[in-house]
Amino acid sequence: MIHMNKNMKYKSLPPQSVAGGATVTLEIDTLECAYLTICLQTGTIGANGVGTIKLQESDVSGSGQVDIASSAMTALVTSTNNNEIDVWGVNLRGQRKRYITVTATNGATNASLLGILAILSLRHQVTTDVTSRGIIQEVLIN
Repeated sequence: MIHMNKNMKYKSLPPQSVAGGATVTLEIDTLECAYLTICLQTGTIGANGVGTIKLQESDVSGSGQVDIASSAMTALVTSTNNNEIDVWGVNLRGQRKRYITVTATNGATNASLLGILAILSLRHQVTTDVTSRGIIQEVLIN
């Protein structure tokens, strides 16, 4: 039996208050990965909502990001989108570049609560060490 957890690694942007007009990003290294699931979690959305939510990609860490076609999410609006999870599924076995960046730009005036979790499915079992997979601890239940 192959445990799913040994074929996954994780990266996150902890939930935080994002000031009006500010942008948060999370860059994800997809080396050795076949699939990427990205979850954007919202808390209370500020009065002007979250205007831009998209994915970008690059072959170089930290520079050269370009928008991934059709990856933009609909803007999140106050009260309608409070306490939601929005998800992208990205097949990495094709033409994708190595680094995928999630970009969320908040509306102009009020803060919004946002967090991002990336779950990467590895092409093959690379490691069983929890720390190197981006987590502190795990519990396996059979």
